[in-house]
Amino acid sequence: MDQMTAVERYQALKNGQSVDRAPVILYDNLIAAKLVGMTYQESESSAEALAKKLVASYQTFGHDAVSLIYSTKNFTKLLGTKVKVAEDAPASVSRYALDDLADLDCLPYDAVHFDNDLGQQKVFQAVKIIQEETDGQVYCRIHMPAPFTAAAGLIAPEKLLRATRKQKDELNDLLSRVLVILKDVVDQFSQLEGTYISLSDPVASGSLISPRVYRQFAQVYTQELVNYIHQKESFVALHICGQTEKILADVVETGVDAFSVDQVVDLTKAKEILADHLQVQGNIAPVDLFWQGNPQSISRAVEATYACMGTDPMRFVLAPGCDVPAESPLENIHAYMDAARRFGQVISK
Repeated sequence: MDQMTAVERYQALKNGQSVDRAPVILYDNLIAAKLVGMTYQESESSAEALAKKLVASYQTFGHDAVSLIYSTKNFTKLLGTKVKVAEDAPASVSRYALDDLADLDCLPYDAVHFDNDLGQQKVFQAVKIIQEETDGQVYCRIHMPAPFTAAAGLIAPEKLLRATRKQKDELNDLLSRVLVILKDVVDQFSQLEGTYISLSDPVASGSLISPRVYRQFAQVYTQELVNYIHQKESFVALHICGQTEKILADVVETGVDAFSVDQVVDLTKAKEILADHLQVQGNIAPVDLFWQGNPQSISRAVEATYACMGTDPMRFVLAPGCDVPAESPLENIHAYMDAARRFGQVISK
């Protein structure tokens, strides 16, 4: 049994005091809907529904930060991107606001602000409800897009990637405008207590772009956004899906406090390059273990991960490699947390 709340645990670590166990991350936004008998869309339909599922997740599993998603689609809808809603999965894009970057000046940028952005309002209010209903016991991790991925919400990703070769000036213009929007979003969320930002940049994956393109178009804008978030005195993490081993040193240069490692990345290599500079988070396989595994295989994976990475939370925090699928058996989630409590007891210094 845990002896501390999530907030008590992090505060003790910040003050150099002992803790009952190492913190544990659970990317719970999808799986949490199951706990309250809702489809994913039902659980995201209002601040109250969002808070209900995440409070249930914290109370059921006892992890150290609940996951609230501020999706790219929230602000891109205001600029003309059309979104198709699915019943039990995140929404998808049916038409992009831009067909060509030459039309960049045609978008209604003045429409993008907090009063119009229902997604921002929902997350903002849900955080307040969660903090009230848990008596401030748990942190709220607000996931929002990094600039390169946010830009891909306005123009088809294949056109965005083509622009890295054919329309470099126009692409930089788009990224600069997106960065302004994301800074405004940060301004709103930084008003909230008990939160931190986690940037998601799946379109910047090494599975999609080269290290050169990452440095030229993704890293530089991520670094500027990270600097801005730090000005608000907030911790900031970054997750990039897929293979990132060739850009790990570039991730360090962004200035993020933590990097969430996808399950395809070799943790030993990540530790070698990252651990002296930032916190590594990862990377229990969401599909192979959480969804298709069993309690025994999850427990073995957690034990092996701590054996590789150690339990010093300044250098490593256990986490899934990406979102835990909604189809994952709940007993596998419990096994993950039980193993984390068992093998994450000793904090290495």
